[in-house]
Amino acid sequence: MNARIAAVFNFDSVPICYYRDHHINDKDAMSDRVVTVTKRGRPPIGEQALSAAERKRAQRMRDSRAAIDAIGDEQNAPLRALLAVLGRVEASEQARLSAQRAWAEIGRRYKFVTLTK
Repeated sequence: MNARIAAVFNFDSVPICYYRDHHINDKDAMSDRVVTVTKRGRPPIGEQALSAAERKRAQRMRDSRAAIDAIGDEQNAPLRALLAVLGRVEASEQARLSAQRAWAEIGRRYKFVTLTK
């Protein structure tokens, strides 16, 4: 090997690892303390994250409850619940009347239906 290259790169000494906080060797870089790494993202509700099917089932249950709660309280119901009420228009006479109130509320919110008393 060329003496100039050996002098420039100094191959006789222990190389410095620049990717580990400039430690001289790996024994100094490793510590005895335990470090817990927290996972990224939203924490799970239980001990384990829900599967896609479980999340969807929970969403359907929330939507179903919101649609039931929207009957009779159309002014405070979310749009998704009002649309669910509209979908049940043919179920019974009460469902038809509730769907009429839901349609009137949607029209009032988005200003395409005017109500006269």
